[in-house]
Amino acid sequence: MGDTRSITITIVNSTELTLTLSQDKLNDGNWVHSPPSVINPGETTRPFEATAGFQENGVDGSVVYAGQIGLITFTFNDPNSGPNTFSGTTENPNYKISHSTGAGEVATVTYILESDPTS
Repeated sequence: MGDTRSITITIVNSTELTLTLSQDKLNDGNWVHSPPSVINPGETTRPFEATAGFQENGVDGSVVYAGQIGLITFTFNDPNSGPNTFSGTTENPNYKISHSTGAGEVATVTYILESDPTS
């Protein structure tokens, strides 16, 4: 029987930056809906999704965008066993990524990219 694990991802770009997709990599799983090629300033993406399908390893991958501040990386993992993990990094300390997530086999994550006035 196929695995029902999936991750639905939304990115909120709360910056003045235009982000261009550099890489969408799945170590495990398949894209059901691919990430957008461009995220405009102030835009919230339409949700995109990866699913494990019939694979036994869950969903694991990353999406990398390029902007005027360098690379912005969003990583996600919904393994068959153990907790889900999500993170985001930027090459510029003046920006930060936060995220809100749901646990479980069918996970949803919203990443928020914003300037960090404390840097």
